[in-house]
Amino acid sequence: MIKAILSLCIFMASIFGSNAQKLAFYFELIPEAQLPHLKADLLKGMIGLYELGQRPAQVPNLLNGVCVLDTLSDTYLSMHTSKVSTLSIKMLEQKADTTSILAVVQSVKAVGTTDSSISFFTNTWSKLATGQYFDIPSAHSFYQPNDTVSLEEFSNFCIPLIIEYKIDGDTISATIDPEKYLPEEVYQKISPALSKDAVRYVWDGSRFHTN
Repeated sequence: MIKAILSLCIFMASIFGSNAQKLAFYFELIPEAQLPHLKADLLKGMIGLYELGQRPAQVPNLLNGVCVLDTLSDTYLSMHTSKVSTLSIKMLEQKADTTSILAVVQSVKAVGTTDSSISFFTNTWSKLATGQYFDIPSAHSFYQPNDTVSLEEFSNFCIPLIIEYKIDGDTISATIDPEKYLPEEVYQKISPALSKDAVRYVWDGSRFHTN
């Protein structure tokens, strides 16, 4: 019975994926390296479940847990790939090209905070140079001038620099929370220099620029 339901869901995913759900079509082609915990047939079944109205849609993963598809639209998806990891994909239209590119954010909860990475791909999953579309923030990005902590001191103490990325429409926000992973005495020393504001990047049709 379960196999029959998943087969139906895969069929539904092929219908919706090629029409209404543009991103779903490309998501089905995601390389195993980007989603190693989920078999291809279950990925298609998960999309089908979502399109049939089971939202969020949940299927088993290879870690004896589940993958959960939380949100899927024409241009955006978010999912839990395990209990501690998430995947977000945004399909971005380009001004100078008729093809779209994919911004991919993968996050893992660790040491009390969230550690994210960001990558860019063509819509057929060829890797693109991140620097062509996005400038990875440095400690300087989160520094606010103050009377006690210099930028050099702040940068030295913020190692490692654990960044969390979130996608919201055509905007990506970057935040750090060193209070969660630095020793308390170190955090108290650098806190006057820590900006509380997220660094926001806005897509302009060719690359992300800080807002």
